[in-house]
Amino acid sequence: MRRRLAILLSKLAGSLITLLLAFAQPSSAQSDADWAAGKAAVARESIGTPEGCQNIWEFYWRWAKNGSVEARVELWKLISLGWLKPPGLNQDTETLLRHHYTLLIHNIASGEPVVLEAVERMVTVDRPMTQSSAKPYLECVRARDKSACVGSLVQAGLVADFDAYARELDMLAAAPDAKPASCPDGAFHFPRLKK
Repeated sequence: MRRRLAILLSKLAGSLITLLLAFAQPSSAQSDADWAAGKAAVARESIGTPEGCQNIWEFYWRWAKNGSVEARVELWKLISLGWLKPPGLNQDTETLLRHHYTLLIHNIASGEPVVLEAVERMVTVDRPMTQSSAKPYLECVRARDKSACVGSLVQAGLVADFDAYARELDMLAAAPDAKPASCPDGAFHFPRLKK
């Protein structure tokens, strides 16, 4: 009797877990709707305030960590334009360049022309590399399977794995002396709002 009860409970628990996972996994349409609604809400943020800037960061960062290519590209644009500084212990130029380059290289997989052009510019103009050093990046720009090529850059140690990068950034953002995400004066072409 105990064995039958244990089997029945096991089957019931398995069915319940399957059912819960089915509802917990958003459909693609639901995810697209959530992304569009969130992006519209972020556009209405008071970007001249620290809270608004933090909300913008949290929205894009959450989607970027969950694999949204569009969020990663948008985040790269915001950081590279100097409109958004990620949270962390340092917001100096070298740290911001590291964020810029890490996101840029991972965004090769998007195939976005602006990203591919920026990678070419990075290795030839912005931070000129020797021809042999630039070769793996340029090969990824021209590759058919750009995602696999970015994976090879990760394997070669030329860029951090995105999940490891995200964990590190989250850890630094949670440090006791960490600075919150910030939008410098003039970011988004709006003057900083006074309280």
